[in-house]
Amino acid sequence: MSFSFDAAKENYREKTFFENQTNKIILSVAELPSPNIGDLSIAYNITILYSTTGLRESIYTICFTKWDVAEVIRVSGTESDYDSLKNLAETAEERIG
Repeated sequence: MSFSFDAAKENYREKTFFENQTNKIILSVAELPSPNIGDLSIAYNITILYSTTGLRESIYTICFTKWDVAEVIRVSGTESDYDSLKNLAETAEERIG
């Protein structure tokens, strides 16, 4: 198993993440420094715009593998929420073994 930022970015570019939700426009997908969790990990931030309200939202995502387990964990919020997400991902990794 592996994760690829290019594959994730392509997935969002093709809008499969927001299927049937036409009010969400993806503004950017940015790779973040690797959180160094598990055997392989990537992190990225998706910034979306709600076309009906004009509000922006940041969705932080960490993907990691450990042995034969793959995890994708997301949180919507600020950079401090991303720090909490990293802590949660580390805890998940520890529980895998």
